[in-house]
Amino acid sequence: IFANFLSWPGVKVGHGRLLPGEATNKHLNRHHIFIPLAGSYEASMVMTSGDIAYSRRTVGQASIVPAGQQYSAYWKEELEDIAIHLDSDYVTHQASELVQTDRIELIAECEVVDPLVHQIGRSLAAEVDAGAPGGSIYAESLVNTLVAHLLRHHSSAGERFQQYLGGLPKH
Repeated sequence: IFANFLSWPGVKVGHGRLLPGEATNKHLNRHHIFIPLAGSYEASMVMTSGDIAYSRRTVGQASIVPAGQQYSAYWKEELEDIAIHLDSDYVTHQASELVQTDRIELIAECEVVDPLVHQIGRSLAAEVDAGAPGGSIYAESLVNTLVAHLLRHHSSAGERFQQYLGGLPKH
C-alpha cells in the first residue's frame, strides 16, 4: 500500500505496509533484516546445511537473512514491516573496525526475539517516515548500532568480542 525509503552507500532502509501476498524463492545479494511492526507472515529459509527452516514471524520478532540465502514468505493479512538491506562490503567494513577481521558471517535466523533489534527497527521506521528531518546522521547511527549489535550477537564473530572490566585493556 505504501513504502518509504532512505538510503546511503551500502544501506537501504524501507518502511512499508503490504497487502496480502508472497515472495517466493528469493536470493538476495545483500543482507536483509526484516522486522514486522504489525501483522505476521509465514516464511521459510534454506539453511546452509540444506535443511529448510519454517517459521511464523510476528511483532517482536525479526528475521536475519544473510546475502545469498534463499527464502520465501507468505502473508494472509496486511503486513507492516521495516526492512534493512545491507551490502556485504558495508558489514565487512563495520566488522573490520569492531573485531579487526573481515571474515564475518551473519547467522541466518528465522525468529529472532531481540528487543534492541525491534526497537531500532521502530526508530528507523519513524525516521524513514519523517524523511530524515535532521539529515541522515540519526538513521546512519541507528543502522551502525544495529550492525554492531548483529555482529556481536548474531554472527560468527560473537565470540571475538571481549569484555574488559575494570579499566582499559592491558595492551
